[in-house]
Amino acid sequence: MRFLRRRGGAPGDADDLRVKRLSQLVCLLAGLLALGGALFYPNTLVELSVLSYEGLAQLVPLVLLSLFWRRMTAAGGVAGLCTGLAVVLLLWATDNDPYHGVNGGLPALAANLAVAAAVTYGRPQRPGGAPGTGAASRTKESV
Repeated sequence: MRFLRRRGGAPGDADDLRVKRLSQLVCLLAGLLALGGALFYPNTLVELSVLSYEGLAQLVPLVLLSLFWRRMTAAGGVAGLCTGLAVVLLLWATDNDPYHGVNGGLPALAANLAVAAAVTYGRPQRPGGAPGTGAASRTKESV
């Protein structure tokens, strides 16, 4: 992107002004495109909003489990998150959201939790998983 590179001029020169005008034009065009979409396709805006909330809700189990469950593994959290997002997208793509009257995010949360727990329990527990039972605490006691 040659037009964004500085050529060693002083701040406020013609290059800075050109980049500023270009960014203002891009913002104006993006705003007009969003306004047109909201005016002509209002249901799409609502669908995208609900879909984004359902997707963001899939972060809740990952955050809460990692804070309060010491055995939670990164692999379990990521697998649960990916499963929850896949369920949300599958329900949305097949036009099954809401699923039998239930928001599609709820079955996705259940799948998210089930997969996170299964992957976490499926991996061997690391030695010293509970606080105070690790190798560092044993060396302190033996000294």
